[in-house]
Amino acid sequence: MGYVSAVDSQGRTIWIADAHRGDGKGFVVRPDKKLTAFIELESGDSPLTREGGGHIALRRNRVANRKYQLGRSIMFAVIRHYHFDPKDSAEIDRRVREEFVPIVKKAKGFVRYYWLDTGKGEAESVSVFKDKAGADESVHLAADYVKEHLSKFITQKPEIIEGPIKAHD
Repeated sequence: MGYVSAVDSQGRTIWIADAHRGDGKGFVVRPDKKLTAFIELESGDSPLTREGGGHIALRRNRVANRKYQLGRSIMFAVIRHYHFDPKDSAEIDRRVREEFVPIVKKAKGFVRYYWLDTGKGEAESVSVFKDKAGADESVHLAADYVKEHLSKFITQKPEIIEGPIKAHD
């Protein structure tokens, strides 16, 4: 029970209501009929209330709204693959954790950063941003940081892929 808002392709705010009937069928409210439908539900004069105890919650649910918006927005990720001597693993991990993470967190639209070290001379970073601009900014931040602080450890040019996230939960 609840509702969320979204913005349609024409920039209008639309409301998606969640209502149920006793027979398991859903209830759809067209935008131009929203108020009438809610009044009918509250008064008990709706086919929903007559046919099995329909109910609807008219409360603002910010958590559901945020989950809906995140699920529908396009986020971007950058994955970087690094090669280095395995004996330098601990020092690289420390530098990334203590020095680089605070830098990348300041990038526009920052969401998450992950660092995976295999312990065998390879590591992967995954950065997630709310938009392409933040992802692009992180590429520059990482390149500058590696050049200034990690170049003596890195044995190959990092492999970098960037793009929109197509699936997540």
